[in-house]
Amino acid sequence: MVQDSGGKPLDTKIDKNAAAHRDALQAVVSSLGRDDIAVGEVAEVNGHLRFTLTRSGYTHQAEIALEVLSDRERARAALMAIIPKISKPVEQQHIDASKTS
Repeated sequence: MVQDSGGKPLDTKIDKNAAAHRDALQAVVSSLGRDDIAVGEVAEVNGHLRFTLTRSGYTHQAEIALEVLSDRERARAALMAIIPKISKPVEQQHIDASKTS
């Protein structure tokens, strides 16, 4: 069950198109040249897609309006704003590792 930050259940519906949404999100991520980032779980919540992105063991939960996915340029812009939130921790880990080597 999907919950808000206070632990209350959110109004969710069974998304029979979760695989299609995941594939569409992954296609947009790949079109940005980020084949190193995978789209994980996807759920439709109150007209938004809530999904996870994974890279090098880090996971980030993100959300975009479902309607954004229907416009490729808006979807690309939304994901371009989200991707640094998962990329920065991975890059910092690499920097930290190189300092201790």
